[in-house]
Amino acid sequence: MSMQDPIADMFTRIMNIKARNRTEVKDIPMSKEKVAILEVMQKCGYVDSFQTLTKEESEKSYPTITVHLRKVDGQFSIDRIKRVSKTSNRKTVKNTNIPRVMGGLGTAILHTSSGVLSCHEARSAGVGGEVICYIYS
Repeated sequence: MSMQDPIADMFTRIMNIKARNRTEVKDIPMSKEKVAILEVMQKCGYVDSFQTLTKEESEKSYPTITVHLRKVDGQFSIDRIKRVSKTSNRKTVKNTNIPRVMGGLGTAILHTSSGVLSCHEARSAGVGGEVICYIYS
């Protein structure tokens, strides 16, 4: 059975592990877009590290990603992740309308012509694009 929205699945796995008060998310099916999103999350300080495993290194029959969530003073850096642009309803913004999440305390992740960027990077680069998600801290 195929997955309808693999990025939303990754966000759900991250939030489920957070709800169980664990820091390691294992066996996320790998894609280039997920790796790019995790790189932005790591730059913004929401993820400590992540590791990509090839098909041979993984216990699964496909390449996977293992994510280590960041905790500061016993609290997770991620409070909530909201998927904005879905497969059925794309949300794009111009460079002048890039959203501010929680008045600048959160982060929006955008898929732009320059790659996957945080809202801060997209604003400084002057590019708009598709809003992938909002991350509340």
